Amino acid sequence: MKEGGTLKGTCAATEEEVGLGCTGKYCCCAPKDACAPHGHCADGRGSCRTKCQIWEKQQGGCGHHCKCCVPIDNGAIEMEECVKAGGSIKEKCSSIEKEVGPGCSKGHCCCALLDG
Repeated sequence: MKEGGTLKGTCAATEEEVGLGCTGKYCCCAPKDACAPHGHCADGRGSCRTKCQIWEKQQGGCGHHCKCCVPIDNGAIEMEECVKAGGSIKEKCSSIEKEVGPGCSKGHCCCALLDG
């Protein structure tokens, strides 16, 4: 889910395996990104994608339908702290989650499921 995937029996031709991929009866599948990596995206600091992640800011330089996604300042540090605390980055925490790690700042939250 952290990588935008859904559980299915098999991935379609327009999807790729993400997360743990295919294990047992299930596969974690996400749509393939139509944007190819672009060497001039933020001088190599960014990635070309159709949609930027919550911890990234959008810049130009990837063509008509693609966005140059560059990590927000300190975004990588906050992500690392969030994962260490057992959370994932989201726009806001759901009713069955709590803020952990760095919590919520700069338009994104670190959320983890409530215990028991």
